[in-house]
Amino acid sequence: MGKVIVPVRMWNFSDEQAVLAGRKSPVRIRALIDTGATTNVLSDKLAARLGLVPSGMVRMVLADGRSVPRPNAFGLRVAALGRSAILRAIIDPSRKIPLLGQIFLEDTCLLVDCKHQRLIRDPAYGGEEAYEVFRVVESPGQVQSRP
Repeated sequence: MGKVIVPVRMWNFSDEQAVLAGRKSPVRIRALIDTGATTNVLSDKLAARLGLVPSGMVRMVLADGRSVPRPNAFGLRVAALGRSAILRAIIDPSRKIPLLGQIFLEDTCLLVDCKHQRLIRDPAYGGEEAYEVFRVVESPGQVQSRP
């Protein structure tokens, strides 16, 4: 299996009205979709280009188990396949290509098609954007989740 790298559009949520009105263009860029990552990671250069302002530090755990402090930013809008999500991103100066993790996939109801190395709309919902919301029902001695 190879890498899944897809075209996306990114902008700062504070620019939302200008982007939607066509007064400002989103950044068109290719991003790595990493199903093993939870959150999103951008280079410091891309974060600056988008006007994202760091708002504190977080610990980023690397694949080799090391943990490193990195700035954290909120208000990243990412769009792909007609879907979009407002996300947070960790800012990593060593990152070459943006990384989008599971939170992006969940928020946009998109899946990775590993065979064809692309994103697809979730076929479980007929390609429609849908969210599963469960309520917890407690019974004596057990807890059940029900839609």
